[in-house]
Amino acid sequence: MKNKIIVEEAGRKLSDIKKIIIHPGSAHRDDFLATGLAIYLTSSNIEVERKEPSKEELGNSQILVLDVGGRHEPELKNFDHHQFPSDTSECAFSIFSQWLKLEHLFKIYDWYEVTKIWDSQGPKALADYLNFPTHPPVNPFESSLTGLIRDNKLKNWHKLAGEIMGYFVERSVEILDIRIPWFRKNSEVKTVAGMNILVADSPNTKGIGEYEQELLIKENIKIDAEIWPDNRGDGWRLMRLDDNSSINFRKLNGEPAMRFIHANGFTASTKEKISLNEILVLMEKSITL
Repeated sequence: MKNKIIVEEAGRKLSDIKKIIIHPGSAHRDDFLATGLAIYLTSSNIEVERKEPSKEELGNSQILVLDVGGRHEPELKNFDHHQFPSDTSECAFSIFSQWLKLEHLFKIYDWYEVTKIWDSQGPKALADYLNFPTHPPVNPFESSLTGLIRDNKLKNWHKLAGEIMGYFVERSVEILDIRIPWFRKNSEVKTVAGMNILVADSPNTKGIGEYEQELLIKENIKIDAEIWPDNRGDGWRLMRLDDNSSINFRKLNGEPAMRFIHANGFTASTKEKISLNEILVLMEKSITL
């Protein structure tokens, strides 16, 4: 469990922390995530204050200062990014996780890069990154959460943040140390009618997307569809990726082996776990060249 050890080492770097300070006023995703990460790693009831730090507090390495203070001084546990050049895509959460050597645990999530760009360069830069014509849509859950924190209406929000970051850290450790190695050994890529189909004989699909990203980066293999045991029935689940228009499972209507076919055609399942050859024949029937 390589990454579990790295997480434990990160916790030891924060073992002497007595207090956390983050900026007052509006709450943002990066200070929420950074605070949550610190709370999770320390596993203690550390006081969190939303205020401007004093000079004395900035000079005290037992006080963790996040997203405020105008300083990036890891040796003093000061992690602000607002003084960086305007073209820098870093935020408090990213520079804090880098110092902890945990950034790789979050890079597997699309939201990590989005968080950095949104907080450091604003909505226009994020819209350009996402190729959106206008301001990216606002997440109502996130805006409600940060609003409650801003208005001091959510007691012990930092403990909630710790629970959330604990989930992401532990999920990442499981994916990187257990699930991706499992897919390397137990899944295979079948080429059907020019399409790359990932076949994994387990209903546990946790980490499958991250493994597919690894295949793309390391082997230049882009997965077009997945086949795995259905976790809602006794057969196989078929799933197309990236809304690939060449794959439409509605073409399997009338096939006696089929239990379910989504009206949109992006997923389907069989009644029973038929042989691999049989499921690949069905996959081929769903592909239009």
